[in-house]
Amino acid sequence: MRSFAVIFCFIAGVQVCFAQTPETLVTPEKFRSISEGKTLYFYQFGEFYGVEKYFENGQSIWKPANGTCESGQWHAEGNQICFEYQDNPIKSCWNIYQSDQGYHARINNNPAYYDLHLGKVNDDDIICPAPELSS
Repeated sequence: MRSFAVIFCFIAGVQVCFAQTPETLVTPEKFRSISEGKTLYFYQFGEFYGVEKYFENGQSIWKPANGTCESGQWHAEGNQICFEYQDNPIKSCWNIYQSDQGYHARINNNPAYYDLHLGKVNDDDIICPAPELSS
């Protein structure tokens, strides 16, 4: 049966296989309980995508894999988690899901194929070049 599933995924495409995984939408309250005071590491396509440190009152510091740190803030809009960063005027809103594969984030209802997957959560600080951004 497993061979059939692998062949089906190959023929039908990866998006269909991801869609088969049952997922539950995470509420903003649950997201806060997971993230506040923690550092979350995100991956996409098996590669490190970035890390974000979350503080009280929705404050955060985001550091993409190949970029510099950005100070930001998140807030809830309905069930979405929306981020606004100091040097980026464009707000980005995400749905956070939990499945048997862990937590994952999906921006603007994109296909699951593009999700960011939560790899680990710890209390580590993020090292940033600007002293005012180090956590």
